[in-house]
Amino acid sequence: MRNLVLALFSAVTALLLGACNEEKTINKYFTELGLTRLAVARDDVQPGGLIVTASQQSIYADNMLDYAPQAATEEYGQTVESGTVDYNAVMKKHEAERAVDVSLGLKFIEAVLPIKGNLGIKTTGKIKIDADSPTVRRMKVPVITRYLRSADSAPFRRSVEAALTEGKAFLIYETWRTKALTITAESGAEINADMTVNEIKAITLGEASAKFALKKTSKSQLMLVGDRAYAFAVRVGELKRGTAAGSYDIVLTSFKVPGQIIKAVSDEAYSAFPVGPEGRLNLADNFALLDRIRNAGSRQLLQSSR
Repeated sequence: MRNLVLALFSAVTALLLGACNEEKTINKYFTELGLTRLAVARDDVQPGGLIVTASQQSIYADNMLDYAPQAATEEYGQTVESGTVDYNAVMKKHEAERAVDVSLGLKFIEAVLPIKGNLGIKTTGKIKIDADSPTVRRMKVPVITRYLRSADSAPFRRSVEAALTEGKAFLIYETWRTKALTITAESGAEINADMTVNEIKAITLGEASAKFALKKTSKSQLMLVGDRAYAFAVRVGELKRGTAAGSYDIVLTSFKVPGQIIKAVSDEAYSAFPVGPEGRLNLADNFALLDRIRNAGSRQLLQSSR
């Protein structure tokens, strides 16, 4: 796994130190990594997911394998990679610059997990935030291409055509996920003195279905743990009509790294999704649009979300 996978957690907190607009700074760093940040972390977003943009809205329109026969789904798998080793190596390089005020640290937490509000973190100084065992789920682009050219994808391709009639279509090929963050007080200072070591408090600041707990693991460290992993960023390619009737290709982006004048690069290290001025992908609920796309593919809702 490339070092970019976990440079995110160290460099975002470093950038926050001098930020006038924390939200803008976080979004900028995701963009520089070639990632599209999700406005709200979700547990249902997976590689192979279809995103449709129409009428200035974006929706998550199921997964391409939801349209395939059950027997075919095993052919088009995804890989799950641990980023822990690279993460630890990157963190050592940024150790001196990762400490942030509690208020800024909360902004980063909200960018990674579906939680909003005051976590009740109390300490006298600054804090450092680390991801605990983050993972990257990935569907290789050649696998996606093979699927798009197979008979198994015929229903999905009809839904893609419906999406292109409405607007634009994008396919997720990589998701970044985590379920836990550690929060460490700088210089061994006490954190949340009202908690004892190993004490656990339930957190109810997220969405109704999300469950989190705050555990004090040592005098100076807390761990924020969710009941499941959440995707907080994705990489996508745009789906466009191919040369043959009824065929579609996944097109990777030509992405210029902000602040650099080098030639644009076209590879799967950079997300193609045009997230707009807000710098993050907000997946809206538009059930009428979703129904039109599903109906075009005659999708039978027989398979659970992946």
